Amino acid sequence: MSENCHPGIEYLLQLYAEEQSRVDTALTQKVHHVTVQEGMKGEPIPYQLRSDWMVTSVLFLCFILVSYVLAHGKKHLEQQFKNFSLSEASPVMYFSSTPQERIKRHL
Repeated sequence: MSENCHPGIEYLLQLYAEEQSRVDTALTQKVHHVTVQEGMKGEPIPYQLRSDWMVTSVLFLCFILVSYVLAHGKKHLEQQFKNFSLSEASPVMYFSSTPQERIKRHL
């Protein structure tokens, strides 16, 4: 009986190995088939500023900040503009003979 069993077991192991290789081949072909398939090519969409939420939010915050400054700091901005436009910077002023004269003209 043991002599008859050995060829049967070897035959079963051979069938098992063949079936296992067939299954492995089928799985690898399916994996390769899935990875090779890319699908339908689409049309590339160009960059649009409205789709970039970070840039849009920074611009919106800058707009709010400028609006706030213009609404609440008009007097300060007017004074700075007057000081800038009324300042008399002449080359003679920087070449005066003493530092005291420069300070007097600057004030």
